[in-house]
Amino acid sequence: MKIALFGLKTTPQDLPVLRAVIREANHHNISLTTYSPLAAQLRQHLPLEEQLQLNATYTSHQDLQPQQPDIMVSVGGDGTLLDTTTLIRHSQIPALGINTGRLGFLANIPNSQVSEAITALATHNYTIDNRLMLQLTTTSPQNPTPQPIFPTGFALNEVVIRRTEQSPLISITVHQNDEFLNTYWADGLIIATPTGSTAYSLSCGGPIILPHSQTLLLTPMASHSLTVRPMIIPATASLRITVESRSGNFIIAQDSNTTTLPDTTTLHIARNPFDMPLVQIPNHTPLTTIRHKLFWGIDNRTTTNTNE
Repeated sequence: MKIALFGLKTTPQDLPVLRAVIREANHHNISLTTYSPLAAQLRQHLPLEEQLQLNATYTSHQDLQPQQPDIMVSVGGDGTLLDTTTLIRHSQIPALGINTGRLGFLANIPNSQVSEAITALATHNYTIDNRLMLQLTTTSPQNPTPQPIFPTGFALNEVVIRRTEQSPLISITVHQNDEFLNTYWADGLIIATPTGSTAYSLSCGGPIILPHSQTLLLTPMASHSLTVRPMIIPATASLRITVESRSGNFIIAQDSNTTTLPDTTTLHIARNPFDMPLVQIPNHTPLTTIRHKLFWGIDNRTTTNTNE
C-alpha cells in the first residue's frame, strides 16, 4: 500500500500527528509520498531515520497521479482536507482526514486515533464514501462559452455568492432548469452539497443533510424577506444565477477560493461529473461524527436545583 501524506504546516499541534502517521506507516510497511512543501518543513524537525521516509514527494496532481497512491491522508482541519480535492481531482484517490483543527466534520478522525486509523488502512478495514460535488462555470456577454472561475471548477462544500463591502445588499436571481425559482434580496446565497450542509450553511440556519442524500441546498444569508427560507432541491438540478448590486460586482467563493466578479457575469452550477471519495473507518460514520461534534444525545445537566 502507498499513502500520499498531505498537510500545510508543522505547528506544535500538527507535528506530533504527522510524526505518528510516518511511524505507523513504517510499522505497517506502507510506503509514503509526501506533499513537497510539507516534506521540506518536516525535514527540519525529524531525526535522520524518519527523514528517509520523505524521499518520495509530489507537488501537484500531475506528479501525484503517476505515483498511484492508494489513499491520501490529510492532517489538519476541514480546510486542509478541502485542499486535497485540487490534488485528487478525477483520479478518485480516496482521502482520510485526521483532525488537528477545531470542529472537523470532514477531517473526522481524532488526532489521538492515528494508530487505529493507519491500522484500518493497512488491513483494508474501511469503506469508501463518495460525496457529490458542485461544478461552477460562468458566462458573460463577452464570453458566452462556459468557463471555470477557478483552476479546478468544483466544490466539495459549497459555492457562496455574497455582497462586497460597498453594497448594502445584492439581488440574486436563480433559475432552476431554466424555470424561475426566486430572487433573493440578501447579503448572499449559499449553494451547498450535503457535505457542505454542516459548514457555512449550518451557521446561516440551514438544515443538516446526510451525505448520501442526492440533494443540493440553497441557504440565503441575512435575507431581507422573512418568507424566504433554506430550500432543498434535487442534485440533478441545473442552476443559472445572475446578480445585481450597487457596486457593480459581487464576491464568489468556491470552497476556500474567493474572487470578485462583475454583475454582467452569469453563474452556472450543477452536479460535478465525478464525486469525491472519502475513507470511512469503523465507528466513524457521518452519523457518529454529527452526534459527537454537536453533542447530540448527551445530557450535561449534572446537578438538580431542589428549589424548583
